[in-house]
Amino acid sequence: MLKILAGRNDSGKTKEMYRQIKDALQGGEENLIVLVPEQYTLEAEKELMEVLELQGFFQLEVMGFNRLVDDLLDTALEREKTIVTATGKRMILKRILKEEKKELQVFGSMIDKSGFIEEVENVLQNFKENMVEPEGLRGFARGYEGTGMLEKKVGDMVRIYEAYQRYLEKGYTDNEHRIAEGIEAVSQSLRIKGSRIWIHGFHTFTKQLVHFIKALSDHAQGVVLTLDLDVDDDAPDKEVFGINRKTLQTFRELWADELEVELFSSQRSSKKDLDHLKQEFFAYPYGKWTEEVDGIRVLESQNVYREIDHAVKEIAVLAREKGWSYKDMGVVVNDLSSYGFAIQRTMEEYGIPCFLDAKRSMADKPLGLFVVSSLQVLVRNYRYEDVFSMLKTGFSNLEEGEWESLENYCLQFGIRGSQWKTPFHKCNNKTLLPLEELDLLREKVVEPLERLRSRVRQAPTFASIAKALYGYLEENRVVEKTQALTAALQQHGDLEHGAENNQVFNRIMELLDELVEVFGEEKTTLREFAEILKEGVAASELGVLPASGDEVLIGDVKRSRQGSLAALFILGVNEGILPGEGETIGIFTTREGKVLEDGGIPLFQDHTYQAIQEKYLFQTLLSKGEERIYFSCAQADFEGSAMRPSFYMKRLKELFPRLESGRDEEDALDWITNARGTLRPMVAHFRHAMDQGGKGDPVWEETYRWYASQEEWKDRLDQLTGAMTYANKVDKLDRDQVEGLYGKTIKNSVTSLETYGQCPFRYFVRYGLHPAQRPVYEVSIPDMGELLHDSLQEYTRRLQGEGTPWEDVEEEARIGMCGAIVEEKIQMYKEGVFASKGRYQYLAYYLNRLMIRAVNTLTYHMSKGAFRLEKAEAAFGEDREYSPVVFTYDEDIRMVLEGRIDRMDVLRQDDGVYVKIIDYKTGEKTLELKDVYYGLTLQLLMYLQVCLESIPQAMPAGAFYFKLDDPMIQAYSHEREEMDRKITSRLRLLGLLVKKMEVVTAMDKGLEEDTGDSDVVRLKIKKDGDFGKSSKGLVEAAVFDRLLEHTMDVARKMGKEIIQGNIAVSPVKNDGKPACRFCPYKTICQFDDQFEGNRYRIRGKLKDEEVVNRLMGGRSDE
Repeated sequence: MLKILAGRNDSGKTKEMYRQIKDALQGGEENLIVLVPEQYTLEAEKELMEVLELQGFFQLEVMGFNRLVDDLLDTALEREKTIVTATGKRMILKRILKEEKKELQVFGSMIDKSGFIEEVENVLQNFKENMVEPEGLRGFARGYEGTGMLEKKVGDMVRIYEAYQRYLEKGYTDNEHRIAEGIEAVSQSLRIKGSRIWIHGFHTFTKQLVHFIKALSDHAQGVVLTLDLDVDDDAPDKEVFGINRKTLQTFRELWADELEVELFSSQRSSKKDLDHLKQEFFAYPYGKWTEEVDGIRVLESQNVYREIDHAVKEIAVLAREKGWSYKDMGVVVNDLSSYGFAIQRTMEEYGIPCFLDAKRSMADKPLGLFVVSSLQVLVRNYRYEDVFSMLKTGFSNLEEGEWESLENYCLQFGIRGSQWKTPFHKCNNKTLLPLEELDLLREKVVEPLERLRSRVRQAPTFASIAKALYGYLEENRVVEKTQALTAALQQHGDLEHGAENNQVFNRIMELLDELVEVFGEEKTTLREFAEILKEGVAASELGVLPASGDEVLIGDVKRSRQGSLAALFILGVNEGILPGEGETIGIFTTREGKVLEDGGIPLFQDHTYQAIQEKYLFQTLLSKGEERIYFSCAQADFEGSAMRPSFYMKRLKELFPRLESGRDEEDALDWITNARGTLRPMVAHFRHAMDQGGKGDPVWEETYRWYASQEEWKDRLDQLTGAMTYANKVDKLDRDQVEGLYGKTIKNSVTSLETYGQCPFRYFVRYGLHPAQRPVYEVSIPDMGELLHDSLQEYTRRLQGEGTPWEDVEEEARIGMCGAIVEEKIQMYKEGVFASKGRYQYLAYYLNRLMIRAVNTLTYHMSKGAFRLEKAEAAFGEDREYSPVVFTYDEDIRMVLEGRIDRMDVLRQDDGVYVKIIDYKTGEKTLELKDVYYGLTLQLLMYLQVCLESIPQAMPAGAFYFKLDDPMIQAYSHEREEMDRKITSRLRLLGLLVKKMEVVTAMDKGLEEDTGDSDVVRLKIKKDGDFGKSSKGLVEAAVFDRLLEHTMDVARKMGKEIIQGNIAVSPVKNDGKPACRFCPYKTICQFDDQFEGNRYRIRGKLKDEEVVNRLMGGRSDE
């Protein structure tokens, strides 16, 4: 006989169950069993003791179904099979899939996909829990023969299922097998025959558990089951209980006349508004609560951080004013992975004990990583990622400083693979440690690993490798290091993570034991062993219990272990979080799952099922709030991205028209909680008041005086007050500091001055402090630019050495010379890095292609113009071919500008010499007048000025960038000439050109004979002989001269500021784009325009005409 107590959470059915248990205990009955979900056993025991007012009990046991099965099999049948855990099952499946890979039609290619084994395990478990045998699956597949993918997937699952069953037949059993055996054992159990059983806390059951309950009800003295269900079949929220109704229907079909259902109607509490919430939240149609609302609070915060602050602050207030215990208050959020740590951290700030009820994987714990990475090092032959993943865990033989030095060396010289097994020999002046010391560190890493490899080779079985791995862990003193880490965590009060850390070693040992039990002396390879162990580590979860009895429990909607609570805080009531978006379905699609279910094979919970289940779980959650329920959402997430409230928030306002949403702006008294929790809100208030230029609230001023009067808070208050007034300003350097950094002669490149123009602090860090980035054995975009630039200069040098004009070199010869130069450059570059990877070899090919394109285009430019190459790589500076640019500021300090001009071309005429310069660039670079005016682009004009001063009667012709590129084009013809013409047009010179027709036609002689667009410079000649509107960079001669003067003035001014010690954190924002975007020193300056001392120097848009007017009129913003 089975009796079901059915009713909503607030109906009294649970009280009836407790009454029955209490009567049985008082009547002296024994063998009383309460079955609850596995994760709920501890909470259920506590609740029973509190409700029944017991100090303890011996006649009653609270357990899950698995524990009952264990007891039955231990006492009734005494089975001697080895139990395979869920983790063991994953490891077995990993091996099966590897062995069956070639035979699998669909899943063979998915074996190594992250999470795939877990998906297979879930499907297999679902089959077994619902008593679907391989033969039934095979029959289903025959019925759908020829239907394609579904047939193949089911065929694969049959093969996997049968292989798994064969494994179990070797003397193993799993949880589902044990339940099946438990069903048989019930009839032979004297304990069950004399027992009374209550089943509580479930809303759905697998087919296996239904048959287990049937067996219990057939042989026990009585079985009572509670089921959440509205007794009214026409209840407006009946959809919420859809799954539960289906469960009840299953029981009715199986028990028939042996089923008794007692229905319980909802009971009203003293909190009428909460009753209305629980009854109407999912009701359609719904009723409105028109009276005052007391038990419900709604808050919309600016961001997630403020949302969490409000919740934690309110918990502190309730504990102080209401006297509620922390265990009587709970926090639920449906995205623990994002919110969990932030909530914990805020609780700690307020001194509130809490426990995060979340899954804890062993895969990301240091020891788990160490074990997996150590094996991966051997299997994948010392890959960089594996080696340093292992070393950084803290369980190797290297200290932190040692592995950091080793990592720097390996990154610099690309140490990997077999290079680890031979003494290090590469070194240069950037190597920080002597080679001998680095090689000793190499030996400390390699020798234990190679000893492990050697032991494995002697007898490659699962048992022998597990034994060898244990020896390796002993050699690395893992037990000692685990104990030390645990002690350190506990000493800092982090008991939770200390307990986690302690468990990891034990779980690793259990994993190795299970590997040996399951696979024993079976032959294997190190690779297979590593893959199976990795799967086991990924499947292992750590179970941590709350450290004390009085803690705020933080959980999610799905697996929360919250009991009845005085105050329930539901955070993250935002779109996509609550309600959630549903979990992924797995290896079968929704359509395939429906086909399977229609064929009698229940497989999985589709999105519709998940949505109904989440509604039910949320409804159950609401029933746990007895005095107050808080709902909150945020307008922005942790990164500042916009968030929208969930429709649940709208629903609350529909149900409670008089319910008002709270906002972040609250009275000061609302934020005064306890000494630890009030400190940060107080400082935040004063900071805000300072930013607004006003005075602080009198309540906060009084609070400040209280902290200042308390000896234990003085130091902390001083720290926070300093932080509150912090403006992130840096003082100027004094003259001694300037000279100490730069000397009395400050040598700068023009590029460094441009950096100063972008941000003085960035210049100070880069050229004053000289932080060095660690060299990495790779080919980066800047590397490509450097090599291309050097190769082009080498081409120029060779032609000049031969006295051969560019345009006289035939294309075939150009191509051959380019290939030889590029090959020579890459052979010498970074210890031969281009030969280390296939990708880099392709980059070498691409580099050669860019080189050929650049040489061909520049040759074409030369052939089209009258300008001739005067000098390539024209170096200017002290002791160089051309004189430096020197600015003297007083008698003992000066700034010297040095540099190297890529190319200078000249046009000699009777009235003087026109000079143009070209600078090679690999990235996008334009020359805009406003950037010259603002001092953000100085290089081209400074270089041109140097050239003009070095040549008598010199006049400016132009200053250009030439982009080193091989652009993609859209071509409708396959003719090479047409494609080359389009590419050449894309690679025209870009910059400033003096507005003189004789100079323009000297740049492109084709314009003398024809009108239209130039394919050398970016301008157009109209039919009337004037310049077209599409012409770019044309400047009158007088304006050009003024631009050169202005550039020199700006450079002089910057030098003066450097000498005066200006290192302000003051980046430019040009056209709305901050200079900080690509700055590598952002973490040093910590620029934030929220600070009073941090402001952008705004450089707005200026039309060329306005720049010219300002320059010629003498106006300047600098």
